[in-house]
Amino acid sequence: MTSKRTRALISGALSLSALGVAIAPPALADPVPVPPARSTPPPDSQPDQGSSVKQTYDSLQGIWEAIYKVEDVTTSVLNEGKFWSPRKDWLDYYATVMGQAVSVIQGDLNNTPLPPDKQALVADDWSQMQALVKDMNLHYADFQTSIEGDAKTLTKSPFHGPAKAIDDDAKRLDKLLLDMYAKLCPGIDAQAVAAQAQSMAGGGDPTQASTVQLSGSAQALAPLTGVQALSQAAQKMHKSAFGLIGELERWNLLWGQPPAGGPANYLYGGGFTPKEIESQYRYLPQVAFTFPSYVQRFSYRLPPRESMLVMYTTELGKLINLMNQDIQDTKLPPEKAPALAGPWGQVQVIFKDVVANYMDLLKMVNEATDNRLKKNIREDEVNYGKPTVAIYDDMDKLQKVLADVGQIIKQ
Repeated sequence: MTSKRTRALISGALSLSALGVAIAPPALADPVPVPPARSTPPPDSQPDQGSSVKQTYDSLQGIWEAIYKVEDVTTSVLNEGKFWSPRKDWLDYYATVMGQAVSVIQGDLNNTPLPPDKQALVADDWSQMQALVKDMNLHYADFQTSIEGDAKTLTKSPFHGPAKAIDDDAKRLDKLLLDMYAKLCPGIDAQAVAAQAQSMAGGGDPTQASTVQLSGSAQALAPLTGVQALSQAAQKMHKSAFGLIGELERWNLLWGQPPAGGPANYLYGGGFTPKEIESQYRYLPQVAFTFPSYVQRFSYRLPPRESMLVMYTTELGKLINLMNQDIQDTKLPPEKAPALAGPWGQVQVIFKDVVANYMDLLKMVNEATDNRLKKNIREDEVNYGKPTVAIYDDMDKLQKVLADVGQIIKQ
């Protein structure tokens, strides 16, 4: 049984086939580039100690988000090779994303200022965090070495050990951050902050249960295997774009700060304009209306962070290259060519749009600095958000089209 949508696609495909439409993969001449790596302060560098608890809170929130990204990646790595032969190209992708997240943790930890009056209170937690991050870097180096072997070596999954060690370090860091928040900010629900960071990082992947473990290297993929590989990449790209959207939608909802202009503007707060309240309140972060009114009134937007923009954009670029390779290596059955011409043509159109939007995003990210990002927060939200939302929407469309392709192949 095929759905009405699938039957319509097949019908359209037949007419396209009659006109001589070929099923050709959308090849990229070269892999798309990714943002250049930003420099990370050395592990023993000391941050400015003359800070407020609020500055510390802002820095630790970035560490938390990166921790959940590490946990998300290690979960996927530990599934590689569990049922089928691991894929080297996917392991390389995981290594890149994991390296970006570990770099964010290291950089934010080095740059997190501790309030002078709280240093003794959190000294033990802080020293444990520094030791864990050093340990995580060592295990990451082991992980990189473990995926350099040939296909026969990778079949034994030598990368599981260092990945599990990194995952353990990330979980211990998570617990230490909860303890630090309780000491630094006794009036803040640390669990709620953690949940917000996890949501932004895409932790607790809702697609994980349906992810298909694939076998072999990306060469001459069987039809269904190739479609499943593309679907897996689309799911991860969808989640990465969601994380980037979250980075562009950051609000300070835990620290009250009166808005400029005095009491006359109290109704709208530092982050809400009258226009937003009156006409677009449905599209504001839902959590803004669940906190106490004094926080809601004085909330304000936070700028996206350069390190997080680089992390998510790098992930998107790597996934585009994986997807491009799998599209080219997927061998569609010749006898299904007429029926597949329509939906496979849609895959080409969507993929082309994704690449174009990614290149627009990459140009902006390559020019971004933290100082620059603090100047025009609302404008950046629109500029960075346009290609990011387009990629997010394209992944929705692509997963539906790939489901149709899979149904046609199974017929």
